[in-house]
Amino acid sequence: NNILYGVNRPNSYKMRAEQKACVRKAVKHFQSLKTKDEKKFLINAIMRYGKTFVAYQIMKAMNLHRVLVLTYKPAVDQAWEGDLKTHVDFEGFEYINAKEFGKGNPVKLRDKVDECDVLFASFQDINDMSKSKWRKIRDYHFDMVVLDEQHYGTSTDRAQKTLEKLSYTYKLEVSGTPLK
Repeated sequence: NNILYGVNRPNSYKMRAEQKACVRKAVKHFQSLKTKDEKKFLINAIMRYGKTFVAYQIMKAMNLHRVLVLTYKPAVDQAWEGDLKTHVDFEGFEYINAKEFGKGNPVKLRDKVDECDVLFASFQDINDMSKSKWRKIRDYHFDMVVLDEQHYGTSTDRAQKTLEKLSYTYKLEVSGTPLK
């Protein structure tokens, strides 16, 4: 990959046909809608489909610069970080985990972003926006909010109130559990 792409990352696999189709559908869907309430898309895929990889490909195809990934299953952060940091397609993307910030160190994102900053946070943490680490989060506008493990808790009143306080354009919902 270093010789072929000039990037010292181990992964350079291509999207499978079904992943390409999903990216095309999502991008077309997002670009065709007018209101914020309509600008959402659900990836409801089987396990091992590559949902994080596809989500990143959507971000790249749409040239997004600031993305917030939220989940009630914080252990999935390893998949989000791993895909972003090891694949040649995401060179220049920045992975930021909210757990790295704390009381005297509020969440801070770069002012000017050429590529994509991806902030990963758990709903358990961000639901309490009174914490000092979240005091500046309302100052940011996110191109997209991704709800990972969408089937698990994201429709609760508390999660919905948190989402209402955030500024964003698109919402991508991701689930590996079959929905009704």
